[in-house]
Amino acid sequence: MSIDQFEVGMRIEATSDFEVEEMLAAPTGGGAYEIKTGDTGEVINKQVVGRSAWLRVRWDRLKRELNVDRNALPHVRPLS
Repeated sequence: MSIDQFEVGMRIEATSDFEVEEMLAAPTGGGAYEIKTGDTGEVINKQVVGRSAWLRVRWDRLKRELNVDRNALPHVRPLS
């Protein structure tokens, strides 16, 4: 799925389980979070910088904002 199919404010749903790592400015990095099939969230930011692209998503179940990068895009879809 292309990042072009997502817009800020759009509701999305996970179509399969995947893991998202939270990157922090700490020597040990951040935690890893499991996104489960059926989890929903809202796209709060969309970034495309060169060849890198990601969505910033506020996940309902986790009550956290996590990045969904280009590699994880096949695991999410827009809710209709």
